[in-house]
Amino acid sequence: MDLLSSEIPSQGVTRLARPLSLSIRNIADLTHTLSSRTPYFHIEGVSFPFHMEPLTRLEEVGVYTTRWTMYDHHGTNINAPNHFITGGAAAHELSVETFFAPLAIINLVDRASENPDTALTVDDILAWETRYGRLPQDAAVFLRADWDRFADDLTAHLNRDADGVRHNPGFSEDAARFLVQKRNIVGIGTETVAVDWGPDAEFRTHKIIHGAGKWALENLTNLAVVPEAGATLILGPAKVKDASGGMTRVLAVW
Repeated sequence: MDLLSSEIPSQGVTRLARPLSLSIRNIADLTHTLSSRTPYFHIEGVSFPFHMEPLTRLEEVGVYTTRWTMYDHHGTNINAPNHFITGGAAAHELSVETFFAPLAIINLVDRASENPDTALTVDDILAWETRYGRLPQDAAVFLRADWDRFADDLTAHLNRDADGVRHNPGFSEDAARFLVQKRNIVGIGTETVAVDWGPDAEFRTHKIIHGAGKWALENLTNLAVVPEAGATLILGPAKVKDASGGMTRVLAVW
């Protein structure tokens, strides 16, 4: 019997509501290489740079291994709903169905270069739809601002002012609410360390997205090489029990 075609999937198999069919000619890696220089969300006295050191050495014991010191939002990472929502799904509970999604990239590069506090709006989403058609069912929506040009510069990446307020592009509350209420998305993503508009210290976009049970991706890169419409997103998040997120390999194919 072919278990994958039986009425009851075998253990560990998720049956997709709709068949997934891909014809792939291009693959783009949207993941930063994680190192001590990788930008991260800095919380005074709490968060810290990624650190790696040898644990065993090949020339000494015949095998090379390393020890990592990190928290679950280093580098290119996924945020699970429990990051901001009590009782929300943890990283290990995220549905694997949402790890394959049509990808929509909304380009705010010109606005962000003039105003780092620019936020993606409902009008930006509707303008994308005017050009490419309505957002696909179960799509992932990414904001492109080419912020990954600050990949090795935490100060420039966070872009804090004298009062410690971040200034970087992000999703407005209205856009986040529109995406979860008027469109059926699986998640959102940015090239910045947080999906919120920089000066929003209340993390309202996080709360709207996670409150709807959706994931968010941060610290993306290479969005400039991916078509704004027509690509498919493939995610490989770390599966750690009760984590609020984790490092994630993010690929776009088309």
